Amino acid sequence: MRKKVFNVVITTLLLFGTVVGSITAFAVTNHPDFGGKTELLHQDENGNWVPVKSGETIGINETTKVHYDWSIPDNVVIEEGDTMTFPFPKELISTASAEFDITNENGEVLGHAVVDPENGQVIVTFTDYYQNNPEINRGGTIEFTTTWNNVEEGEEITINISDEGEITINVGGAGGIEENSELTKFGDYVPGEQGVENGKDYADWVVQINAKALQIKEAVYKDELGPNQKIIPDSIFGYYGHVENGQFVKAEPERMIDASKITLTENGFEVSLGDLTDPDPVVEIYYHAEITDGGAAGTYSNKGELTGKDYNGSNVESQTPEVSGGGQGQGEEVGKIEVIKFDSTNKEKLLSGAEFDVYNHAGMVVDHIIIAENGHGTTTKSHPFGEYKLIETKAPDGYELDKKEIPVTIKAGINQNVAIVEVGNKPIIPTKPEDPKDPKEPNDPKDPKDPKDPKDPKDPKDPEEPKEPTKFPKQQLPQTGESRNMILSVVGVLVIALVGLLGYKKIKK
Repeated sequence: MRKKVFNVVITTLLLFGTVVGSITAFAVTNHPDFGGKTELLHQDENGNWVPVKSGETIGINETTKVHYDWSIPDNVVIEEGDTMTFPFPKELISTASAEFDITNENGEVLGHAVVDPENGQVIVTFTDYYQNNPEINRGGTIEFTTTWNNVEEGEEITINISDEGEITINVGGAGGIEENSELTKFGDYVPGEQGVENGKDYADWVVQINAKALQIKEAVYKDELGPNQKIIPDSIFGYYGHVENGQFVKAEPERMIDASKITLTENGFEVSLGDLTDPDPVVEIYYHAEITDGGAAGTYSNKGELTGKDYNGSNVESQTPEVSGGGQGQGEEVGKIEVIKFDSTNKEKLLSGAEFDVYNHAGMVVDHIIIAENGHGTTTKSHPFGEYKLIETKAPDGYELDKKEIPVTIKAGINQNVAIVEVGNKPIIPTKPEDPKDPKEPNDPKDPKDPKDPKDPKDPKDPEEPKEPTKFPKQQLPQTGESRNMILSVVGVLVIALVGLLGYKKIKK
């Protein structure tokens, strides 16, 4: 039974581990398409960094620089652990550290970069910065110094790192000794992972003494290191020799500097060289100086002095080529606005259906908020930090529209820079109708009065006999239309007289 339980537990743990592993792997996203302009640079005669063009020659020891531009679309969410990659030719190697940070102007780390020449990539792994600080217009640069890796002088190399596509570069020589120089020195910065000093970063210095082949008695060379360096004592050695065809040639039989003639000083060392005379009056000294600031300075200096009997002496100052590696990023911080809508008489009662326009500092509408069923509403997108105002365009049903401007500021804060605004609305109070008045009782109708008896009509007077006219009217002929009017008048008089006569007789009866 115990064995059975044990097997079940182990199986469950294995399944859980598999699921968790799957979820973790799924969460990480690689973005190989964030790269912009890509260039390989070298220094021109004026010391300016310029792009390497196809067909140019780069010396075997010459320092170059790789430059990348990158940008992230605003609609892409960057989570912690997401990566972006850039191509890196296997024929190059970083002279700076193979690992460095991508930072913003405030020194906050956006991501960690690793130069991987074996796989031909520069890989940037993002921190949680963008996850906790939403931004728009995100982008930046990555740049670090490089030199040739596993190539030979005279070789023709084709690399694909430029915006021009593939470019062909000729690998030049290391450069010869300066034949007319009395004292010359040069050095290179070597990251610990690429060097031979047990993981320490160091400067690899070379001193060329008396290439002019002067005859110098009792010659002494003094070397003084610049800041951020410390001599590695066991690394100092040198040879006597001469110059042939611009190159230093060791004496035969080989003649090295006697180690007992080397004396360490506070900031360097001193070497008693003896007499520098033919046939081998030239000396080359080699040594390493530990870099004590982790490469932060980028370049390191050195001084040398040659003295001798009856010799005026010579001085030299030198510094290593620039060694740098790093990346910068920038973006515009953004946030959102959230509105919580409630009943102003009861804050616990959340309201839905309200709408707001969002105005920026220039008075332009930049977004719109709709309050959902839960009483909350948020801008549809993120906006740069700054001052905004809200104006309600629609009130919840049954509530008054709030017409006042509501100022709000988007700034860095908790909850991914969300500015929360609480807005209350007054409910609309309905007006009550007046109660109708009771109707008045109607008045009782009065009894009608008895009608008066009609009076008997009086007997009409007998009509008087018409008098004979004393004069007869002047006879006139009727004008047109007058004869008909006259006839009608006569008929009318006769009818009236007849009616009156009939009435009279009826009364008499």
